[in-house]
Amino acid sequence: MQELRIILIIIGLTLANVIYAQIDLTVCPGGFTNVHDPKWQMTPSWFEIVTELVDANGTIDVSQSFAPYYDVVTKNSKDGVMKSYWNFLTNETFDIVPATNREQTRPQCVRQIIQSTSETSIIQPNRLFLKPSVLLGFDVRNQVNKLWSIQYIGDEDLHGISANIFTSCFYVNDTRTTVSATYYVSDATKSQTYLPQNISLILQISVKSINEVGYKESYQYNVLRYTPNPNRNEEFETIETPPGVFCLNRTSQLILPSSISPVAIGNGERFSSQETFPVVSSRSAYHVQYDFSRFDVWHPNISNESQLLHTTELHDFRTGLKYQYNSATGQCSVLNMTYNDTDAMTVNGKPNFIQMGSVQHFFAMDDIPYQYTGEKRCRHHVSCNVWIGEKVLPNNSFQYREWYWVKGINNELLSYWAPWKMVIKNYANDVLSYMVESNVFNFHDPLSIVPEFSDTLANCYRSLGHRENFNVAIISFIVDNDHDYPLIKNVEYLRDTIFDTLAYRLGVRPFRISNVIINFNGKDILVTFTLLDATPFLGLVSTIIHDEPLTSRIEYLRYMIDSHTLQFDIRDGSKDYYVWARNNSLRAINTGFDPNPTECDGESCVQTTTPPPCLNITTEVNQNLEIVYKNSGPLITGFWISFVVLGVLIGAVGGFFVLKRFYKR
Repeated sequence: MQELRIILIIIGLTLANVIYAQIDLTVCPGGFTNVHDPKWQMTPSWFEIVTELVDANGTIDVSQSFAPYYDVVTKNSKDGVMKSYWNFLTNETFDIVPATNREQTRPQCVRQIIQSTSETSIIQPNRLFLKPSVLLGFDVRNQVNKLWSIQYIGDEDLHGISANIFTSCFYVNDTRTTVSATYYVSDATKSQTYLPQNISLILQISVKSINEVGYKESYQYNVLRYTPNPNRNEEFETIETPPGVFCLNRTSQLILPSSISPVAIGNGERFSSQETFPVVSSRSAYHVQYDFSRFDVWHPNISNESQLLHTTELHDFRTGLKYQYNSATGQCSVLNMTYNDTDAMTVNGKPNFIQMGSVQHFFAMDDIPYQYTGEKRCRHHVSCNVWIGEKVLPNNSFQYREWYWVKGINNELLSYWAPWKMVIKNYANDVLSYMVESNVFNFHDPLSIVPEFSDTLANCYRSLGHRENFNVAIISFIVDNDHDYPLIKNVEYLRDTIFDTLAYRLGVRPFRISNVIINFNGKDILVTFTLLDATPFLGLVSTIIHDEPLTSRIEYLRYMIDSHTLQFDIRDGSKDYYVWARNNSLRAINTGFDPNPTECDGESCVQTTTPPPCLNITTEVNQNLEIVYKNSGPLITGFWISFVVLGVLIGAVGGFFVLKRFYKR
């Protein structure tokens, strides 16, 4: 053990002699400083300093934000503002230079790899201006410089402030420079106006240096503001590259969010001064498992800006169809989906067919590489992780997408990240040609998302009507509650249970069922809902679905009811209640005949027969099933709206008797 200590002492003395031999005695006649004075208050590992650098050529503003593995130096001179970033975890440095073109500024980023020969102690090439951090006791890679010491030499009054004077002589390896620095620090033992008690503030640093080839530099840092241990969130914002800056080949230290909920709803506001409607409100919902998405847009009416127009678009990737519904007019159009739809992707090996994209595709995060630019404050008390990506466009044009995802609120980390904002900028020949900002609000995973799709889809079916072979049925039946179970305690849960049971037992996609209404008549429950027909044709989908037609589902529902097999399991706390649909209680109002058979060859779907002419009002009775066919979509729509109004105004019992008289007819 004693031999090891002797070896370490010899190594230390040898290293000291080598460094001493490198010291230029013309700058440091007494050699390097080897005693650390206790009067000096150690510089923390996190700080911000704002200075003016004065030399024989003039003055420039220099500030540094410093952290153990990162720092940024900002220089403001007559040539403009330039930021230099050092990242010692990824061994990269970035210079951000504003490039002005046609009075529009697009920041340029120059990336370089930090190598063993890189000079990271200076603020600009070909000059010996050291970073403030190097003068304050940190090495060229932002770690504590164990060979740096400082000595107290006296006091002085500096611009009316009592100051302690310190001096330090040391050697900087990367530039092979001998440095002599004199520090003026406020006297912590004396009360000074506008200065905190018992805290020393750096006031001024005077520097003389010379490198091994004899190049000399004399300059002075006048410290305007020195903040030790700043707020960490603000510090993160400072040491990361600014918004909108893309650095080619940058090493991304954090990947984009990948565990995004496959079912979600979110509201949004879009801002763009270059579009007809600068502000557009929106709402989006998607369900990856069901291959369904919805987009709502509210924008001013061109002819009457005080009026908002509301348009909804539904994307059904199981059928390859999209529905465009106008809420004001109640009109709907149905179109084939294409790969140009934002949430659509082509099928691998089948470029003529489309499928629903991944969640990452939904957020435009899968077609270009993104790089992490750091943590920034989205709003007061809200911190975000930020990524930016570049997409090369034709004719020397580029698109930049910048994503903000909420990381924490009030310094509390969230259990999951949520999208906050996306900024898209297009540049043509370095000139900004287009910009849009989309803000996301209330992004969440809902308890039930099906009504977001099914209700509007039912409105579209009623608008298109049976003439387009989009048939709708309004169905009701009674659930017996002879044991007087307390089912009324939670109507929402009761409705959801009935909805889920119907979708499962009928074997239909849940979007075909909508507007489930529960009314109580004494002990019993009257259930009314809308059931949609299978789509009469399909779009460009590679996998053909086989939805059962409307009348066969009504027949099967009648069979389950009359055979006493349609059971509902209603849970109330820890208790389960089992109730059944009453025999012979099914009633249905259908707006069309059976859909005509279709044949699909994987390329297109065509209708093989002509639908029979619709009678004015025809009633077909099949045992206990009563189906009323009507030839007008608006008639059934009017009935449904009237029913809802009646249910609200008259109440459960009154609504039941109104329906009862209607069904008897």
